[in-house]
Amino acid sequence: MKNILIIITLFIYLAGCSEKTARKNKSLSPNDNKDEGIQSNSLFSEIESTYGVKIIMKATPELFHPSWRLPPINAKIVQIDENEVLRYPMILKNVLSKYPKKVLLKNLKKIVLAKSLSFYGLQYGGTYSTYTVYLTSKGISRGYTNDYLINSIHHEFSSILFRNYNFPKEKWKSLNLKGFKYTNNSIDGGIEALKAGKAGLIGSHLWYKQGFLAEYSISALEEDFNLYSASILTNPIHIKKLAKKYTLIKKKLDLWLSFYNSIDINFKKNIFNK
Repeated sequence: MKNILIIITLFIYLAGCSEKTARKNKSLSPNDNKDEGIQSNSLFSEIESTYGVKIIMKATPELFHPSWRLPPINAKIVQIDENEVLRYPMILKNVLSKYPKKVLLKNLKKIVLAKSLSFYGLQYGGTYSTYTVYLTSKGISRGYTNDYLINSIHHEFSSILFRNYNFPKEKWKSLNLKGFKYTNNSIDGGIEALKAGKAGLIGSHLWYKQGFLAEYSISALEEDFNLYSASILTNPIHIKKLAKKYTLIKKKLDLWLSFYNSIDINFKKNIFNK
């Protein structure tokens, strides 16, 4: 169990970090409008037709912008095992049903399923680009449970929405305790937290009373938001219980809902009724 927790902590932490450096310049985004690497599969035909999202399983270099394949990024991908692919139809239906269809059509074009991803010589559990979410899975025995994968997808897609819409950063920061500053203000705050050994994802009263869901939340504003997004969309009952007990969590939950409802008014209904 300890080994599984370590794997989950590492990989959920890494989710959402890799594209932040590459996306300083939008010209570094992958070729989101091209179809390189797309492998049609009847397993996902219903999902693709219902939500307008391409599911990609064939690992090819073209899934990354050419500059990502060069130092220092050195992007690499290993093709997902067939037995792992079979787990995804149910998982993706669970996740995508939480979002209004027009939000998906506008913001998510591809989901790439892989066995492993690496950037800058580090293994990543997931990442995102402008309209693409990249996921990895190596099996339940190695910590890639259904809950982990569901959490990871929500985590990554929340960063796409965070960047594609006008997230109220200053208002979010104003909800933190007076004098608090995120430990890393750089675009790679998550990676810096990992290197410093501050990527913990275990919740506790210590963090809850400060309005954070885990130690990793304090690494950067976007990471704080990512953890709220993944937690709310994966386990809304749990976050509502925390909000009843902790004032700052309640305030951040309300602001999160306000932001998501500003994207589409149907979000609240989709989140808490499904």
